[in-house]
This record gives sequence, C-alpha cells and structure tokens, in this order.
Amino acid sequence: MRARHRLLVPILVSLLVAPAPAFAWGSNAHRYIMGRAIDLLPPQIKPFFDHFRNEIVIRAIDPDLWRNVGWEEDPNHFMDFGVEEYGAYPFAALPREYGAAIEKFGMATLKRNGLLPWREAEEFGNLRRAMEGFARKSAFAPTDVVLFTGVAAHYIQDAHQPLHATNNYDGAMTKQNGVHSRFETALFNRFQSRLTLTPAPPRDIPNIRDYAFDVLVASNQLVGAVLDADRQAVAGKDVYDDDYFEKFLAKVKPVLERRIGESISATASMIVSAWERAGRPTLMIDVPSNVQKVREPSGPQPPQPPIVQPGAPGQPSQIISAEKASDISRVEYTGADIKFMQGMIGHHEQAVEMVALIAARTRREDMRLLGRRIDLSQTDEIGMMRRWLEVRRQKVPEKNAMHMHGATLMPGMLTPDEMTQLASAQGDRFDRLFLEGMIKHHEGALAMVNDLLSTPGAGQDPEIFSFAADVDTDQRMEIERMSAMLGAISKERQR
Repeated sequence: MRARHRLLVPILVSLLVAPAPAFAWGSNAHRYIMGRAIDLLPPQIKPFFDHFRNEIVIRAIDPDLWRNVGWEEDPNHFMDFGVEEYGAYPFAALPREYGAAIEKFGMATLKRNGLLPWREAEEFGNLRRAMEGFARKSAFAPTDVVLFTGVAAHYIQDAHQPLHATNNYDGAMTKQNGVHSRFETALFNRFQSRLTLTPAPPRDIPNIRDYAFDVLVASNQLVGAVLDADRQAVAGKDVYDDDYFEKFLAKVKPVLERRIGESISATASMIVSAWERAGRPTLMIDVPSNVQKVREPSGPQPPQPPIVQPGAPGQPSQIISAEKASDISRVEYTGADIKFMQGMIGHHEQAVEMVALIAARTRREDMRLLGRRIDLSQTDEIGMMRRWLEVRRQKVPEKNAMHMHGATLMPGMLTPDEMTQLASAQGDRFDRLFLEGMIKHHEGALAMVNDLLSTPGAGQDPEIFSFAADVDTDQRMEIERMSAMLGAISKERQR
C-alpha cells in the first residue's frame, strides 16, 4: 500500500511534505537546470564548463547545504514581496540600491524579508573576479570559477521559483501548507520526463542586481496561479495522492515549464555576462605556472610565449616585452606597490577625517550611515596597509603625515582650503560639499589603482592585487550611491 499524506492530520502533513522554506526547485531540479544551462554556452567557453560539468552541477546546490554548518544563509534565497513595508506590485517602495534599502528599512527587516538580489550581485562579482584571474595566471582561477558558477547559478534559479517571491511562501496564509515542496520538488521529481522545456539562448545582462529584482517581481505575479492550481487539485480530497499530483501538474504545467526554462536561460546568461565583464578571458583547464630554470639551455631556443600584464579592473590586459616586464616572475612586490600603499594610507586617512565631520553638521540619516560605512571600511584598510608595509620592512607613513609641510596630496584629495570650507559648512550645504568632495576623493583612488595596474611588474603581489580590486569595486559602488544622494538633495531643494 502506498504511503498517504492525510490532510486531516496537520502534524503528519508538515513532516512529510512541508519544506525548509528557502529551498527552491529541489536538488534534482537545480542540478538539471545547471546541466541544461551549460549546454547553451557559446563555443568560446563551453569546453571549460563541459570539462568541469559534473562538479559544477553538484555545486549548484551548495548554498542549500551551507545552513547545515551553521551559516546564516536562509535570507539569501528569497524576497518576501507582499509584506506591508514594500507596498503593492511592483513593490517600488523597496529601493534596489542596497545602501538605500538598509537606510530605509534597517538590516533586520531586510534579512527577515530576504536578500536574494543583493546576494546574486555579490556572487556574480565573485564569478567575474574569478574569471579575471585567468589573465593574471592565478593558479586558483579554474577552481574559483567552478565554485562561483554553481553558487551564483543557484540564487538566480531560486528567483524564478514563484513561491520564493511571496510572504505566503508555503501556503500558510491560505491554509495550503506544504505547497512549496509539492510545487518545486514533487512535481519535477515525478514528471520531469513529461516537461517540455525550450530555454532561450543566453543574452547579456547589463545589471545582475536589477535583473534578479525583475525576475522576482515576475515570479510574484505567478503565485496566484500556483496556489489556485493546488487548491483545485486537492478539492474534495483528504490525501495528496497520485490523482492530486496529476491534477496539480495539468493545471500548473505551463507555469512550471516556463519558469524552469527561463531558469536555464538565465543561468547561461549570467555565466556569459560575467565572462564578458571579465574581458572575455580564455578559460583554461590548467593554468601554467612559472618554472624556475636549473641552468641555461644551449642551442637555438623556441619563441617565448607573450607576457600578459593584467589591466586595471574592467580594463583589458596588455602584452609587454620581457625587458619591460623587468623579470616580474622573480619579484614579489615592486617600488610602485610600496608607493601605492604609502600614498593610499594618507588618502584613506583624509576620508576618515572627512566623515568625522558628519555627525555635527548634517540632519540626514543617510549621510550618517554613509559616514559609518566609509569610516569602518577605510580604517580597517589603513591597518591592513600599515601591516603590509611593516612585514616587508618598508617605511610606514606617520599618522596624519599629509598635514606636514610640503606633503604631496594624492589624486582626488581635498586641499587644506577645501577641508576648511567643508568644516565650516552646515546642513544642506555641508551635505552637498561633502558628497561632491568624497566623489572626487573616490575618483582619485580609482586613478591610483589604474596607475598601479598600468605599471609593468606592479600589482602582482596577491594581497596588493586583491586590495586594489576591492578598492575599485567598492568605491565605484559608493560613487554611484553618493551621486544618487546628490540628486535627491537637489530635487528636495527644488520643491
């Protein structure tokens, strides 16, 4: 006799059919979507993903397992549209920019209602940076790409599951407990062979965060169809039997086929877009490492392979001569690296001085939040840079050395007169001067990173390169955030 799930025994139902609410599509479906997505990849990168297919397919469910080791993972898998805070469709009350969302609702509310689009953006960035590792011949590039492909794929797949985009994610609000698992896991496991899936070719995704938001909003609009199908399929029954699942499939099959097909296409599109943003590197199965010669060989030598100098983040690499490279394979760090770290310390210290002015001069909570973020990140980075120099027995700038007579200002830093003007301002005038000054300050940091990575031999030290890449990414995001804040202030003044 088949096991039967009694509707009249809620505890038994919850044990047999209720899911962990953040699991989407189920393990089998996630793996299937991942495998089908690899089939869609263009020929320039498909051989790499074919070679690592088995591991990537397995890793596509890694995020569903991380909670088992105690990590705070659940909020990354969903977004509960329908909560009062976010308003009605299309949920415009929720800012898509992370800092603005935190400022408006607070971190506790965001975690409670889900973080999926921002998590997807984070892991997409990790995948892009992993792909950039091929240009600098990072030995870890292949394994990093495998890991972050599976992880970033998981979250964008979750976004396509309608019940991951609603506060009624398991039907509790409509007395349909367990519908989450019945839709995403049971239907696929039972009827995979009867599904007709025609995923579209991959396309470029200009902004992965906004794309994830759009997918979730579209998923939310399909929740009613899923719940109606479940309600009609179970009508008159006291068990979820084979007949129930046949009726459920018949009514919801178009939605299921559509969202799984779109998940496949979105996964392939995400991978291709990360590769495009990384500069379309050649994805090698094995990254050749430098081999030290025991002795100089005799006789004619074959042509040497080109030397690739990584460009600044987002910029193409370049081929350089052996002479210009200055035998960088033997150099752990260069004078340019030392100068960059010494100069960036003073650059960061001025940013910390600027944010110290905020508390007594602004009336805006978003300004205070911005200041706290900058203070925490740049103070921590100052300590890292000082330790980097100390370990290598290089000169560490004295604290506030930028105030000494004859000190050279690094790119983007405010002059003493500009700092005095900022310190004397209050209210809206201070906010405007601060944002304009900090945008210029951040643009100077980007110029310093570009100068470093454009210098032959510089930026090869792993810690230096990682720090420079983080500065580039983080400060570009903060420039975007501050520009939006400036625009908001201007609009308020025009009212």
